[in-house]
Amino acid sequence: MEKIPAACAMEWSIELDKGLRSKHADLRKLALEKIGPRLQQLSLEPTITKSVADIYDLVPGEDRIFTNTIILRLCNALENGDNQTRRLVLKIFLLELKQLEEMNKGYKGILSKERLSNSSEILRRLKSVFYCGGFEEKALALRMFGCMADVSKDSLEIRSLVLSSLDSLDDREVIAALFASSCFSLLAEDFACIFLQLLPNIITSLRASAAVVLMAVRALSKIRCTFDVASRAYKVGRVLVTDLLEEGLKPVMLSSLTILASKFCILSSQQVSLLLELMRQESSPLVKERSVNCLYLLISRDASYFTARMEDFAVLLLVTEDVNLLLKYQYRALRILHRLLCNSIANGTFLEAPDLLKLIQVFKRISYSPEKEKRILSLQVLVEIACKYQNEIASGNEHDLSMLDDFVTTTVFDQIMSLAEKYSDTSEELTEMISTEFKTLLGFSLQITKNNPSAGFFALEKALSLIDVLEKGSTNSVKNLHSSMFRFLNISLANILETRGVNLDLYPRLITLVESIQETSYERFCFTINVCKTKHDGCFEPSNRKLRICTEIKALRLVKKIFEEINYWDAYKIGIYSCCEGLWFCSAFIFKKLVGLSKLNVYNSWFKFLLLFSASETEIRLLLFPKPGLQLVQELNKEVDSSEEDIVSCEGINNDYENVNLHSFEGKLCRVCETLHSLDQILESNFEFYLQRWFVSLRVRFLESVIELNRIISKSEIGNGNLKGFLLDLFSCTIKFTHLAKEYDLVAISYLETDSKSLGIISSLALVCSLLAFCTGFLLAFLPRVDGTSFSIIPVLEDLFGRLHGFGTETTPRWQQFLPPDSEVIGLLGSFQPRKYKGHFGTFHNDCQSLCEFALTGLDQLRDSFTKELLEDASRSTLLNKGVGFLSEVLLNCIGLNLRLPKCFFKIRPSIGAELFMFDSGPRKGSEISISLGSHLSLTLCIQLKNVADHTLSSINQVHCIISVSPSQTFSSPNAINFNPSISKEMVELNTKLLQYVKNVSRRVESVNIDEVEVGSVESYASFEINGRGQGFGSCLLDISNFDEGLYQIKWHSGFVDEKGVYWSLLPLNAGIVFSIKKTE
Repeated sequence: MEKIPAACAMEWSIELDKGLRSKHADLRKLALEKIGPRLQQLSLEPTITKSVADIYDLVPGEDRIFTNTIILRLCNALENGDNQTRRLVLKIFLLELKQLEEMNKGYKGILSKERLSNSSEILRRLKSVFYCGGFEEKALALRMFGCMADVSKDSLEIRSLVLSSLDSLDDREVIAALFASSCFSLLAEDFACIFLQLLPNIITSLRASAAVVLMAVRALSKIRCTFDVASRAYKVGRVLVTDLLEEGLKPVMLSSLTILASKFCILSSQQVSLLLELMRQESSPLVKERSVNCLYLLISRDASYFTARMEDFAVLLLVTEDVNLLLKYQYRALRILHRLLCNSIANGTFLEAPDLLKLIQVFKRISYSPEKEKRILSLQVLVEIACKYQNEIASGNEHDLSMLDDFVTTTVFDQIMSLAEKYSDTSEELTEMISTEFKTLLGFSLQITKNNPSAGFFALEKALSLIDVLEKGSTNSVKNLHSSMFRFLNISLANILETRGVNLDLYPRLITLVESIQETSYERFCFTINVCKTKHDGCFEPSNRKLRICTEIKALRLVKKIFEEINYWDAYKIGIYSCCEGLWFCSAFIFKKLVGLSKLNVYNSWFKFLLLFSASETEIRLLLFPKPGLQLVQELNKEVDSSEEDIVSCEGINNDYENVNLHSFEGKLCRVCETLHSLDQILESNFEFYLQRWFVSLRVRFLESVIELNRIISKSEIGNGNLKGFLLDLFSCTIKFTHLAKEYDLVAISYLETDSKSLGIISSLALVCSLLAFCTGFLLAFLPRVDGTSFSIIPVLEDLFGRLHGFGTETTPRWQQFLPPDSEVIGLLGSFQPRKYKGHFGTFHNDCQSLCEFALTGLDQLRDSFTKELLEDASRSTLLNKGVGFLSEVLLNCIGLNLRLPKCFFKIRPSIGAELFMFDSGPRKGSEISISLGSHLSLTLCIQLKNVADHTLSSINQVHCIISVSPSQTFSSPNAINFNPSISKEMVELNTKLLQYVKNVSRRVESVNIDEVEVGSVESYASFEINGRGQGFGSCLLDISNFDEGLYQIKWHSGFVDEKGVYWSLLPLNAGIVFSIKKTE
């Protein structure tokens, strides 16, 4: 557990004292340099409670005492040291100024009145420096008064010193007095009013030096302790800008007014109007440039308060083409235009069609500018218009905007073509700048195609034409462009395939391009595979009943060429791609080769892990498709033949199942499970591979559950005596599949940086488990009841329906027929579903959707058949045989799903999670926690987030935690948690309860609850405010008065809701504490 700054205050104080007492100037300087950042940490630390102080064995208030001691020692150094030491001390206190300016009257840092208990002693030392020194000492003291504004502003003597120093003959003293006055004005309204009366006279004074006037103008931005004072200051500054100030001071005053106005929305709107007016007038270039800068500052912070009109766009467009301004200000004006346009779209204030067309024409003209940044920014605005104005285009205006996407795509590709032609005939290396521009332009085109898939064909056609141009060049620079173009083609084609649209007119050109490829690389491999999928899979038909043998054969031939070229890095990337696309024969071949080539143990273990996983999936494919699988095995052993066709023909190959019976190869499936079980021993048992081991464990348990269910339904005869056992076995399988679905959900919300496609794959696997749970439970609903059994499948169906609704399948409304009329569907994630998940993510989505359609059709037929035969009083065996036949078909289709691994599976990094430290809130008796029988357990908690990126940490304000203890449980090491299925099951149960707590929803399920609730367990919840170090403190009370004597271990789980309202789970990186309950003697 990390120490908090309060626990280090005494140590830091002693260290500072030792450093300041040193005879060596360098050591004194080092001590002062180290204490500055430490004081900032203490300043940001909230007041610690007694329970937190007890964790670190602190006396309440100890941190505040030592913080005051540090400040007093610094003031002693200021009083007794030389000017160099004084400047170093002043530098330390100036670090606190930023927090003072941000918080104003809400400032609660270490220099606030509340936290300085010895303020009179500190001020006495500062006044001593002021009275006993010269002008430089007085200037230092005045600046210190400013830093200590919260305590010095109330002293009449110090106020008098500051105001009288404004009339000093020394500029250093006057500038320091202006600094102190501006700091006082942040906190004291009466002083701010006095200072505001004096400030215009200083600014317009003829005897004041330029440095003094400049400081006075800047001081105006800090007169903002209240809105009334700030409004008066703004009016004074605006008058000075328009009427009194000379041209050279106007830019500085505009900056001050902008800083002042940025703190209040009303003033911000007035300032934007002023800046636009100055740009519209015949102002000097210097004033226009500063106006652009100030407007950019206001708009970039918050543009919601300002609604731009066409007149404002016209002013900014003139600025972008003003040759009297430096180019960087023209670029900035373009950025402002882009931000205002995005803001108007976000607010629903769309431009009229004529105005929009005018803007498009202007931006198109700017896009041909010789300056790179102008070209890029103008095209970015055009792309924004094309993407955001789709609704306006669809509504049908009198002006033709329907071809806007094609128009913008043409403009973008004109620029790309220009770059390509420019560098296709040169032998010089392509510079990084041009390469970046080329990639940026391709990114713009991708943005359009993702927003409007129908524009993808047009972009793809343009890209193919560009490839023809690039084929003429042979330099390294052109090869670089070539690689970027293939990346673009690959993404575009993948997007088109995912949206189930294939333009047959483009296919011959794609085939020609594939056949012309001479050099094999990762991008070319992906493109070739996508073309193969377009031809052979089509992405229209369900592929869970097909083996993509043609795609696998082509992939194997390409990979062999890559190994011949000794391109191992591309081979590894292709191996990852193959796992993500379900090309298991190809991935097994690659990782088998890499295992033999790797010399480092860590890489060798990882490659071996991937090899065995790929081989296991390959084994399943061979079981389902023996004949085509044999052809693939033969292909694995063949040598590379350059005369082989690039696109493999599938004619004559039977890809369908061949009278497959799951029961016939149950033993082989068990061996596959044994192989997958062994993978857990290959990787190191640490949190870097937690996701990989967790995912494999889920795969194994899914296969084992399928095998178990297949054994149950494969029994030849089920008489009246063992029907009850049969029903209970079916219900047990239903529970297992439901838990697997929820565990996949937990995986999806436990990895914060998961991409949308990976999230979709994990969600699909959860959907398959939920579908199997319902199909298994469906038999329970229609088979005749046996005494002592009562089953309800409504919770299972509600869970499935919630997933289908988020999955976006077309058959979702048809599933609603199985729900009772009063059912309230609440998905596991509900309103907290991760929003990066998109409804469609490619072939695997189509496979799962096909599986759902197949199951729904079978369920409809089965229900009709059951209803009819029940009316005819059919025997149990007749009903059972039909139900078992249906379930066998569903199982076969689920096994036949060609598994894909999510991309996040290959991101090897320490898992994002949290550690929870627990301490007895009562009197300490060593490290062991022991309470008397019949008592409550009161705990002080400290949570520490681990491996969280800074940008993610900033979005986490509060973490919620569930603490649970039950009479019967297993014990684990308190230092770390090694992954195992029992722990993951506990995590699912605790996360479900925690999620309900966060949502503040209590869900009651009648009949048998599908979740197994541990009898006698006690839960408590805690919430933590997280600081900048990812640390938070809280407390909880557990009512364990009914527990017997013995040892118990606490279980816990945590999660949070980010700023977008998305719920995330945090992996527990340590186990809960063990405590004992003893009888009192």
